[in-house]
Amino acid sequence: MISLTLVDDNVFFRQVLKTHLSVCSDVQMMFDSANGQDLLNELADCAPSALPDIILLDLNMPVLDGRKTAKIIREKYPFIKIVMISLHFNKHVVSELLKCGVRGFIKKSIEAKELEVVINTVAHDQIYMGQGLFKSVPTFTFKKFFQERRSNHRWLGIF
Repeated sequence: MISLTLVDDNVFFRQVLKTHLSVCSDVQMMFDSANGQDLLNELADCAPSALPDIILLDLNMPVLDGRKTAKIIREKYPFIKIVMISLHFNKHVVSELLKCGVRGFIKKSIEAKELEVVINTVAHDQIYMGQGLFKSVPTFTFKKFFQERRSNHRWLGIF
């Protein structure tokens, strides 16, 4: 079972994702938050055994955005995997977020069946790039990322 937390300031979007994820047999929703600060407060109150495996994190939110939140999570909870959600990404943002430890990138226009693939891919220590995102990130970004970490991470890109 993969435990999951969802962070997005759009209440409707959170409800739609929670409804879809509630029927996934291998996913357990832990809680959801409206912004990064609410998430950090929730994580601080969790027992270590109750922390999520994966956080679906919106990039653009009020109070504490996804970029800053990802950096804090990486420092305090390095074992939690992060999937960043946004309406759009650019190569600079993706490069920066890879360095912050983000392991998945999906657009908010994602189809329901792809969401399950994303969660399972990231849960198995692979990097996931949503449809069309891989083409926007220069190959050297990945080479440099893996060389710096001497990492054996595998990635799955949907082209």
